[in-house]
Amino acid sequence: MEKNHIFAYSTEIKDLEYENAIIRTYSKDVENDRLKWESEEFDSFMDPLYESGWNILFKEMLPQKLNQRFFVKKNESYKLIKGKCDFSVRIIRI
Repeated sequence: MEKNHIFAYSTEIKDLEYENAIIRTYSKDVENDRLKWESEEFDSFMDPLYESGWNILFKEMLPQKLNQRFFVKKNESYKLIKGKCDFSVRIIRI
């Protein structure tokens, strides 16, 4: 089932859900103020689907490139920092 992400009211951020995972796609045109602090409802792995120049910021840490798998604890706050192209990530609930 495809649906708009909770923080967006357009097609700038979309979720495609299946089984225990979500493919979340962010448009390169998304406004920075739409990229809010967010968290996942489950412990999750975040797998970027391709190199995009986007970064992830966890509280109390420096930004890290989203070019490898990241573990995100349930309710751990993170924020994405926009790159120059669209970005898709597979979020696997564990």
